[in-house]
Amino acid sequence: MIMNEEKYKNLVAKYMEGETTLEEEQVLRAYSLEHNTPEKGWFVLCTPQRSSPVSLKTKIWKAIEEKEKSKSTKKTLVWWAAAAVVLCLISGSIWQGYRLQQHKYQKLAVLEEALYTLSQKVKPVVQPTIIYQDDYIILYSE
Repeated sequence: MIMNEEKYKNLVAKYMEGETTLEEEQVLRAYSLEHNTPEKGWFVLCTPQRSSPVSLKTKIWKAIEEKEKSKSTKKTLVWWAAAAVVLCLISGSIWQGYRLQQHKYQKLAVLEEALYTLSQKVKPVVQPTIIYQDDYIILYSE
């Protein structure tokens, strides 16, 4: 459709009033995009874009995947740290129990050695038994 300046101004006024048909808007949009008109910027903004560039989609997905990977890596590190702490606690308690058991055995060995040493040095005191006793004489036996 060939459009002169007068038809263009009438169509713009009609568009601003919201009274244009879909076909008239398409003609106005096509004319404004082909020629350097003041409404060209408006129609550029209103023209729907078919799809985003492939590189933008790729960048967005990569960012999402990296974030998810970062989250899973952090979770894995937390689990490994927790497992290491539990392992240290278990090992420490086992070692402490072992040391206490060894300490008891050492004390027992010292006590047995002391008992043996005392039994070798000290002879038991034997109470003499009285065989005969009167006012003047007491006879004992060993």
